[in-house]
Amino acid sequence: ELEFQSDERFNWRNSGGERGDLLLEQLERVRGSGLFMQGRLDLDSGPSLLAGLRYDRLSFSATDRFISAENPDDSGERVMDALSPSAGLLIDAGNDLEVFASVAGSFETPTTTEIVNRPSGAGGFNPDLEPQKGFTIEGGIRGRAGDRGTFELALFQTKLTGELVPFEVPSNPGLTYYQNAGRSLYRGWEASLDTRLSENTSARIAYTHVDGSFKEFITDDADYSDNQIPGLAPHRIDGLFQVDLDQFYLTLRGLFQDDIPVDNSGQFTSESFFVADARLGFEGLDLGGLEASPFVAVQNVLDAWYNSSVIVNAFGKRFYEPGPGRTFLLGLGISWGH
Repeated sequence: ELEFQSDERFNWRNSGGERGDLLLEQLERVRGSGLFMQGRLDLDSGPSLLAGLRYDRLSFSATDRFISAENPDDSGERVMDALSPSAGLLIDAGNDLEVFASVAGSFETPTTTEIVNRPSGAGGFNPDLEPQKGFTIEGGIRGRAGDRGTFELALFQTKLTGELVPFEVPSNPGLTYYQNAGRSLYRGWEASLDTRLSENTSARIAYTHVDGSFKEFITDDADYSDNQIPGLAPHRIDGLFQVDLDQFYLTLRGLFQDDIPVDNSGQFTSESFFVADARLGFEGLDLGGLEASPFVAVQNVLDAWYNSSVIVNAFGKRFYEPGPGRTFLLGLGISWGH
């Protein structure tokens, strides 16, 4: 794999919502290359073995175009690379049951914006921000649930070094900077069940539990070791129920999400919520050469108050991005040529 990106970045001072003085102008280039290989061995006794290896190398370069006596040349280059192995095992246990396990390394670099933004306002690239590296172990089973459904159960653990953690500063609220945590640990499990309840009805439910914590994370002014990782819901349940009657269908969906910590200290949280959606539609209405599929939908049927997303470590407690209230939708899909 080969990738190339070139951008010209301008940063101006924000003067009451108007563009102010120029603070930064630089040409940024990113060159990425990746080499990977993967093999699979199917043994006569039944198990399948998988193994892979990937090497990634990314080069970030910046040419400063805003140089003066007060603003020195911040041109520079950063190179990040890593070797990531992976291996897996798949066993056919009979009776439509599979057992699987895998281990894998991971490598994630900061984006150009993440590596450029620095509280000091200097140009070039942040010399202190490093890539995030991880190692994941996963195992589980999947199979059929009687004659009408399928299920999957998996357990996982991920250890990260240098996790990229966002933050803001009082002097420039709204602009996100990044720093590396020392060590992080994620443990959890997930389960899902898809089933056909009758000839015309089906359902799906999925549950995820994740316990994420900083094992070592010390900044200049605080020690966040052993705190929960912000932005992550420990419990999440997603369910769907659908009825199909000839060309009509009715879909009901529900989502429960647990409290989410929104800052490194765990002092503030986004409250848990339940949101329900409904959709009624008709498929395949013949309009003489055209096929129409009208529908009506209601999102957030119960008009619940909830946050659809959060801004981790936002300054001034501006963590919360509220979701929309009860919303009605009318739609029509048109197809032709069948």
